[in-house]
Amino acid sequence: RYLKGLPVTAQPDTAWYRVSKFIRRRRGAVLGATAAVLALLVGTGVAVWQARRAEVQARRATRVATFLQQMIGASAPLAISRAPRLGPTATVAELVDSAAARIDEVTAGDPEVNVVLHHLFGLAYQSQERPALAEAQFAAMARVARPTLGPGLADAIILAALSGASLEREQWVAADSLLHQTAVALAKVDRRHPDRYGALLQQFGIIPLQLPWPAFVATLEGQLQRRQSVVLLARGDGAGAVAEGRRALVTALAIGPAPSELRVQAMTTLGSLLISAASDAEGRRLLWSALRLVDSLPDPDVVAKAEVLYTLVATGTAGRQSDSLGREVFRIYERATGPNSLAVARQLWLRGATARVRGDTLTQRVSLLRAMAIVQAHPASPAELRQTVEMEYARTHWLAGNMDSAVAVARAVYQERSTTAPGFPTAEAGQLLGTLLMIRGDRSPVEARVDYLAAEPILRRADSTVRAILPATHYWAYTTAGSLVRLYRRLGKEFLVERYQALLPDSLRMRSEPSRRPAR
Repeated sequence: RYLKGLPVTAQPDTAWYRVSKFIRRRRGAVLGATAAVLALLVGTGVAVWQARRAEVQARRATRVATFLQQMIGASAPLAISRAPRLGPTATVAELVDSAAARIDEVTAGDPEVNVVLHHLFGLAYQSQERPALAEAQFAAMARVARPTLGPGLADAIILAALSGASLEREQWVAADSLLHQTAVALAKVDRRHPDRYGALLQQFGIIPLQLPWPAFVATLEGQLQRRQSVVLLARGDGAGAVAEGRRALVTALAIGPAPSELRVQAMTTLGSLLISAASDAEGRRLLWSALRLVDSLPDPDVVAKAEVLYTLVATGTAGRQSDSLGREVFRIYERATGPNSLAVARQLWLRGATARVRGDTLTQRVSLLRAMAIVQAHPASPAELRQTVEMEYARTHWLAGNMDSAVAVARAVYQERSTTAPGFPTAEAGQLLGTLLMIRGDRSPVEARVDYLAAEPILRRADSTVRAILPATHYWAYTTAGSLVRLYRRLGKEFLVERYQALLPDSLRMRSEPSRRPAR
């Protein structure tokens, strides 16, 4: 019995003893049966896991679909009972507000969908030019995302959105800090495989399925570098801004050989930086190349094209085409964002400024009046945009011969910026105010010396500020020095005329106006 693998009476007769003897006698059959059972269990487990996953996704899809039904006031019974009835005249903004207030209720028990919806509504509020509400959505997203998802893509998206809001307001210090935090968060994102939030965005189609994950992360990195370059330029580091802009273009080119909107944006930013920081012909070539590239895209983004056109006109690169390109970019923004958006106000400001250069004072005045009406009525109008429009509006008073009104508007902007935006914004406003005071003095001989003396400290402050943050060869450094040359000629201070004239290149020195008899 022992040799045949059967139980023997010399061994205590236990269940385990009999089972072990049976397994030894039927080893092949037992192993086969065990493998079959294990395969059945694993298969059943996988099927159950897939079924549960499908059930979770189905619940999510149903929850989101119900939410969207309620948002648009659909006639489903659930929508009628749970959603507020806004009526047929409800605006898009009212629909979005109504839905945003109910995100937490609709997504109870599913924090990941909660994060996605707060993310999407934050983007919606940004597109509606309501930055405070957008920031509230991203803050709500952060409260759920950080404990649920941990560091990674969600954190990087939140910080990127907040840094973008700071850039819109020209809060350079805050934007710089947030951009550094965004870079730290982005460095924690796995570039090979999507994290939980990345997979969720892919599941909902927010990240296009045809966009590889490494390319998506590189796109975020390129956008971050572009923003950092803008902050560097605003803080006076022109060389650093250009270097960061070049990095952004390298990142965009590395994504793949096919042209992309990221590449267009990087070329546009770098072109603008080169022109601003170095008056470089390379910048103009890049801008024209960006325009050709955006037209070659299979599905060109009209806003991306509008940004290229805007930069071509704003930097003076468009030349004789400025008028036609300006009208085209205005039409694009008016269709895309509505007739009373801040984007349209910016285009009206640009149209007015370019019309002034052409000598078309009627177009300048009409454009600026409409721009003023928009920025004064808009609930989220940034101070920087309002002040920029007001400074151009002061020039309309100047050209109309109303110097007192021109000086009053410019002085109000200068005083406001001196308090809230020291640095280049104040220097820019001071340059305008000082120039207007000189012109008013020229036209009013009785009070001329009063205006000249009032302009002196303003222009000197503007000059010292510009020279502290920009290269000595920058356009603005020449502008402030040239204004001081003209002022000191009026005041008869020739030794100061010579001092500031020495800061000008030969071409500008030769064109400086002849000496005037000092005002008495």
